[in-house]
Amino acid sequence: MIYAARARPGAARAATAVLADHERQQRPQLAAAQDDFTRAVKLIPDPGLRERLDTVFQHVRTL
Repeated sequence: MIYAARARPGAARAATAVLADHERQQRPQLAAAQDDFTRAVKLIPDPGLRERLDTVFQHVRTL
């Protein structure tokens, strides 16, 4: 999702459509995964890794 969002502005027209479609497909899946992600990330014992994964997940949700 992050790659698609960053690559889309500089991509060729055909690739732009594919990347935008990928983003559209991922948004509802990310929303549906929110509760599972929240539970799963709590199981990660390393606080730095837990925080980083949460940061990335929340960033992706804003794209």
